[in-house]
Amino acid sequence: MKTARPAFVVLLVVPLLLRPAPPNTEGSDDPGGTLSQLGQLDFMTGCWEGTFQAERGSGIIEEYYTSPSDNLMLGTTRYILEGRTVMWEFSKLEESEGEVVLTPFPRGQPSEHDFKMTSLGEAEVLFEAPEHDFPRRISYRRDGERLIARIDDGTDEVVDEWEMVPASCD
Repeated sequence: MKTARPAFVVLLVVPLLLRPAPPNTEGSDDPGGTLSQLGQLDFMTGCWEGTFQAERGSGIIEEYYTSPSDNLMLGTTRYILEGRTVMWEFSKLEESEGEVVLTPFPRGQPSEHDFKMTSLGEAEVLFEAPEHDFPRRISYRRDGERLIARIDDGTDEVVDEWEMVPASCD
């Protein structure tokens, strides 16, 4: 079930993806170690573009993720509505002590919650922060040429999802 969320909530949540948690070994050859050893996150690397819905209409999402180093992967997200950036966020995916964590920095400020990686597959990753009100889960999934970002409340009752395609990094 897809439920519309206020644009502000949507804009704050999408990049909230970074803080360590033990990865689930299902679908992963190497559940621990560095991000470069967990090369399955490479499916997120690059520049992406999609759309989002706001009260004032449809806007553009631009995301960029660096390739992972041994311990760090960085992301930026920008939401553009009617030619103006209405929200932006930095994201940090960091490996520490064998855990990978997604930490969002909406408008450059640290998030109150880190999202721990709980599942990693060949072309998908799930981060969770069950103590957070919304979202509780953030996932990325590669489907052919598309990168699908999803946030939900942990029960699949409230879901927002964005499809993005490869974009120029210019």
